[in-house]
Amino acid sequence: MSLYEILLWVHVTGAVLWVGGGVSFLIVAERALTSGETARIQNILDDAERLGKRFFMPLSILTLAAGIWLVLEGDWGFTQPFVIGGIAGLVTSAVIGGAVLTPVSEKLANDLRAAGSVTPEVHASIIKLRNLARLDSAILLIVVFLMTVKPGT
Repeated sequence: MSLYEILLWVHVTGAVLWVGGGVSFLIVAERALTSGETARIQNILDDAERLGKRFFMPLSILTLAAGIWLVLEGDWGFTQPFVIGGIAGLVTSAVIGGAVLTPVSEKLANDLRAAGSVTPEVHASIIKLRNLARLDSAILLIVVFLMTVKPGT
């Protein structure tokens, strides 16, 4: 087994866990939000903050690092459109997650805990957060498309 094959496995596994975990979390979060149950919504916001720091961010770093190493080990080069798009998408998603989704989830969890119920303001902020998380997942799905189809090659 070559270094390239190991890196490819690490890169693909990281992407599968990151993207699949994100989409699965969106589905669970939507069910919690539509339930209207404060405790359930509180739990999902707490989980979002925790998973962002302990699951999604490490996977984003691992996936990006393995992808860059793959380019260095392989014959692709950094000028390929799918490589440029992939790196741009992964970095964008990591920034959205680290700079917005995780801290906003933490703030909303605290706001909900303080309010004791889903106020109209908290609900509106949750909807904005949900929509940004959907955009983040869409970006990652576009990256998966670029990595698998490799348009322009």
